[in-house]
Amino acid sequence: MGAYKVLMEPGALHVEEKTKAKAVSFRQRKPLLAGAAAVLIMLLGAAVWNFYLQPARMEPASRERMAFPLPDKPSIAVLPFANMSGDPGQDFLVDGITENIITSLSWVPELFVVARNSTFTFKGKAVNVQRVAEELGV
Repeated sequence: MGAYKVLMEPGALHVEEKTKAKAVSFRQRKPLLAGAAAVLIMLLGAAVWNFYLQPARMEPASRERMAFPLPDKPSIAVLPFANMSGDPGQDFLVDGITENIITSLSWVPELFVVARNSTFTFKGKAVNVQRVAEELGV
């Protein structure tokens, strides 16, 4: 009987009408919210396309400024990885990963791979990729 008393009180009917009014306004806003969500998804998709999926626009290195002549097969230089862990003890691991990649690539006969000693001169430096390509001849 306590539940019926709440409905019979003078303010209870007024609260119920407000709830119905809020439900109607939400139904009216639903298409607007769906449209806003669709626009947000399209903007997010465009941002992902521009920053991650679109091909990079880089100028190739100048053949005239190359320190060494280009070999007759594709050439590659593996620059040392940066230790982003903040732990100086991990430098050995980072260098080892770079050396393993260089060694693995050197087993491919169709590739010319620049030696570790040449690429590790750029360790810890912010470099321009075109300048490195010109200096190493890759």
